[in-house]
Amino acid sequence: MARTIWQIEIRHDGLGKYRMVRGYDREVVARMAVAQQAAWDEMWERKQERDSRDAERQQRKMDREAGVAEAAERTEQARSELEALEGLLAHTLSINDAVDWESLKDRTPFSRPRPTPTAPQTMPREPQATDSDFEPVLGLFDKVVKSRREERVREAEQKFQIFHAAWEKERDGVLATNKELADADAAVLAKWEDAQRRYIAKQTNANEAIDVRKAAFCAAQPDAVTDCFELVLSRSQYPDFFPKEFELDFNPVSKVLVVDYTLPSLEDMPTVKEIKYVQSRDEHVEVAIPESAR
Repeated sequence: MARTIWQIEIRHDGLGKYRMVRGYDREVVARMAVAQQAAWDEMWERKQERDSRDAERQQRKMDREAGVAEAAERTEQARSELEALEGLLAHTLSINDAVDWESLKDRTPFSRPRPTPTAPQTMPREPQATDSDFEPVLGLFDKVVKSRREERVREAEQKFQIFHAAWEKERDGVLATNKELADADAAVLAKWEDAQRRYIAKQTNANEAIDVRKAAFCAAQPDAVTDCFELVLSRSQYPDFFPKEFELDFNPVSKVLVVDYTLPSLEDMPTVKEIKYVQSRDEHVEVAIPESAR
């Protein structure tokens, strides 16, 4: 049965770059596309920084000191590019390019904080018949005349009943409000827990896919081998004048990996080692000294 080939088209308009990333595992293809896009973004950022520095240098050419400083700076940059080119092989050999499969896994915890329950309304204090507010107030005649004393007691009891009925109404309102708050909190929490479960499940599946891809690579499956080395080459650090464009093919019988890597043209290779400014009466003239003339 034919296997599904996943592919993602990526481009960078600023650099004029275009690439079709292909593979048999969707998660790995997505990660390779992200890695390549990040590399292009970094190249674009450095290019913008260089363009910005070039614009600033044009302003400084108005006087000799600025011209000399610019020449020194660009000379250092030219030498750095030459040194990077000359030491490219030694630098690459000093780096372990083996894929760290664990680093490809997403360990980011669920970002949304657990919902905080809403504070319930405070339950009002229940009035008691023994409270001082409900004790009968007896005057001298009330204490002497039984009927008057009984009347004052009835009045105190009625007052308590009125206050207690008002408390029951307020209590029922608080209970209803607190139930609504609790139900709303439960719904919010259930939604959060569902989102967390789906996030963890997706993260777990993606990480397990990497383990599967690692096992396939160790078993020398062709598509897994090419995916792995495409990731390695995409992450490799080369000077900006390297196009970083390549094609891979793996022979499972001979265990030979064929890499068709596009090298920079001679016109793109750095050749200038030093830049000087020769001052004339009206202007500064930039003189580039090639490496071959040193």
